[in-house]
Formats: sequence, C-alpha cells, structure tokens
Amino acid sequence: MPPYFTPRVSALIALLVLGAGCVTRTGDAPEASAAQAARLIEADRARAAAMVAVNRHELDARLHPELRYTHSTGSVDTRESLIATLEAGGIDYRKIESSAPTTRLFGETGVVAGPVTMSIFFEGRMIEVQSVYTAVYRRTSQGVWRLLAYQSTSSPN
Repeated sequence: MPPYFTPRVSALIALLVLGAGCVTRTGDAPEASAAQAARLIEADRARAAAMVAVNRHELDARLHPELRYTHSTGSVDTRESLIATLEAGGIDYRKIESSAPTTRLFGETGVVAGPVTMSIFFEGRMIEVQSVYTAVYRRTSQGVWRLLAYQSTSSPN
C-alpha cells in the first residue's frame, strides 16, 4: 500500500466519505484499474491547471458545490471562497505539479494522494511549496470527477 494511505489517513478518508454521504461500497477499496486511475489523475491535473489559469468555467466544472479545500497553512476555503480568492489574485498559483500520485476508488468516490510542488505568488513574493496532499473526488452522473475535499500538509522530506 502506498505510504500516503497510512491507517490514520485511511480512517480520515473514511470519515470524510461517510460524512459526505458518498459511500457506495463497503470494505477495503481495491486499487483503481489503470483506466479508472488515469481518468481520476487526469481530473486532478485538469483541476490544478484550472487553478493556475484561473479558468472560471473549468473551476465551476471541476469543483464540487460542497468543496472543503484545506490549504497547507490550515486555512479552509469553500468552492465560492476559493474561486473568489483566485479571481482576486489573493493566491496566485504559478505551478501545481503532482508527481507519482496514487489513486483509490470507492464506487463513485475517488481519492488521489501524493507529493505536490507548488509555486505561489502570495503577498508580493514567490513561494515554493513542497507538500503531500489528499484529494477526494465525487463522480457525477455524467461521469465527471469533481473535487469534494482537498488537504495538504508540508512534506516530511
């Protein structure tokens, strides 16, 4: 099992999924098939690209209405507050790159986790951030993965 899915992280994900009413399968989640994993990772990369480009149309399509986005600083945004902050330039993501993300599927809920490198222009200066993150996605009836929850923390390396 990848190091990002420790028992503690798995328990937190389970609580998040249960709290969001998203459980569609019981028991341990199987590793995502290659095709499913590729679609979920593509959705995560498209969400990151929309945040860098501040593309309102893509953000509306990629972010779930009930989004809870927890930054590595501990501050929390909703979908509306995150989009407003991005549009106002309060946080200016210049790069968001995840390397070697892992995926898990729980029915219509998918989890992406792994290391992420971000370049952020914030309060007049460029910041390079090395973090690990967990992103929880919910698949719509049209098959679109939308970000439901995100949390990152400083990388231990």
